Amino acid sequence: MALKDLAASASSVNEEVIEQIVQDFVRYDTDDKSIVLTPDAGRLSNRERILVYLAANEGWPYLDEPEYRVKTAPKDLELPLGIKPGSLRPTLKVLQKENLLRKDQTDYRIVPANLSKIKAEVGEG
Repeated sequence: MALKDLAASASSVNEEVIEQIVQDFVRYDTDDKSIVLTPDAGRLSNRERILVYLAANEGWPYLDEPEYRVKTAPKDLELPLGIKPGSLRPTLKVLQKENLLRKDQTDYRIVPANLSKIKAEVGEG
């Protein structure tokens, strides 16, 4: 294995892995450009719901929206995730400390190199 095989960037996030993470839990509303949680997402913990939603946000390029992402500042996540600020913000900080998420300016994104770890965590839920 070459070192280049170990590289993971936002542009190399794998469509198939994203699909495996989100397929039961989200739908993309391409008219409204939003991510909608399915009823099955109700069985996810707050932590898993955040990971699924942010993984789904990385799927827009595969829907012919190469530069689009929904806003993911905490205030933007509260309503679609149905998580109160008092629970959301501390969970985001924990996920960031665990290097599953990173914060760009005000928005959160998954760490592409840890996509398989996110898949394993959501798959166990």
